[in-house]
Amino acid sequence: MSNSKRKSSIFTQDEPSQASSIDVNEEEYEPSGLEKWVNILLCRGDLVKEKLDARPIPFTSLFDYGSRFDKFLVVIGIVLSILSGITQPLTMLLSGKMVNILLLNGDGVDNENLWRQGYTIVIIEAAMGVFLVITTYIQKELI
Repeated sequence: MSNSKRKSSIFTQDEPSQASSIDVNEEEYEPSGLEKWVNILLCRGDLVKEKLDARPIPFTSLFDYGSRFDKFLVVIGIVLSILSGITQPLTMLLSGKMVNILLLNGDGVDNENLWRQGYTIVIIEAAMGVFLVITTYIQKELI
């Protein structure tokens, strides 16, 4: 068999291929009730009535080809993003506490209680800022 004959037989269906042995479901996939409900909640109402050509893969199968280190990095990224997200409401709470300190100790700049409580809040907020910079750097650059 010459090379030209061999190349043409690769691209034609003269030989049985492996794809024919795979069980291909010719039916369209209709999303379940839960999937339709989630689509409505996420303002994707047009997807509720749409039928898909192929069944979507499960979320857990996205990690089938990843190594253990890849999975470890995903877990570390999730934990760091949760910790970074916690700092936003914590900052709001500490800012509210600082406003209360300023309002309750409004005698003036010479009030020792104002300085002591104010410095505590400022130090905590500065530490949170440093923590946030470190965790965000790790998330963006290392993971």
